[in-house]
Amino acid sequence: MHTFSLQTRLYSGPGSLAALQRFSHQHIWIVCDGFLARSPLLDRLRAALPASNRVSVFSDITPDPTIHTVAKG
Repeated sequence: MHTFSLQTRLYSGPGSLAALQRFSHQHIWIVCDGFLARSPLLDRLRAALPASNRVSVFSDITPDPTIHTVAKG
């Protein structure tokens, strides 16, 4: 049996990018749509993360996704 749990924290507003400095040697998973994945905002987010992190981006977000799309994420 496998378990998966999330302790989700959302950061937004002034100072939120600076708060990312507390994460190091982690696997950071960014979920966004294709538009955001191609925008400079994602580059700013990546630049705010310490280089010791491994970053994965999933951007195949669609309304009413198929089972195939859900399985990819």
